[in-house]
Amino acid sequence: MKKFIKRKLQELKLILPFGNKSVQKGSKTKLVTIAYQKESTERRQEALEKYLSSNVFDGKNFKCKYHKECEKSHTRGRFNEGILHHLGKYYDLIINEKHIRIVVVAQECGGEHKRISLKKRYNTLLECGKYLRFHKDGNHKSRNPHMKGTTLVLRLFSQ
Repeated sequence: MKKFIKRKLQELKLILPFGNKSVQKGSKTKLVTIAYQKESTERRQEALEKYLSSNVFDGKNFKCKYHKECEKSHTRGRFNEGILHHLGKYYDLIINEKHIRIVVVAQECGGEHKRISLKKRYNTLLECGKYLRFHKDGNHKSRNPHMKGTTLVLRLFSQ
């Protein structure tokens, strides 16, 4: 069965970054296949980069035509323009032949940051996931409230 699944995934140009996992649910064990479509995610990433660099921020010039409108809608604290999006490495995810897309939408980013490139945003989120924890412990700092909320939402989806 595992060879059949692997062959089917290869035919569909899917990659098994996590392979097959056995998951215990009560007294039953279930095989879970997790894969992603690398080429699809890369195409999405290229399209996002092209759009954002043409319409929002190209690394030097901030050129969003909705900037003033957006800034007016922000009524508390500092407005930080140009915090670009994050498209995860495994966005085109497939779990047991079911396509899964998870989108987390934030209105703004706190702190003193503004005009952050896609690459820098990706690295910031990666660092947060690797080195920060939901609750601080002796070795790690705690995530900020937004990232804690994001973590809780993702945990709910995975149950």
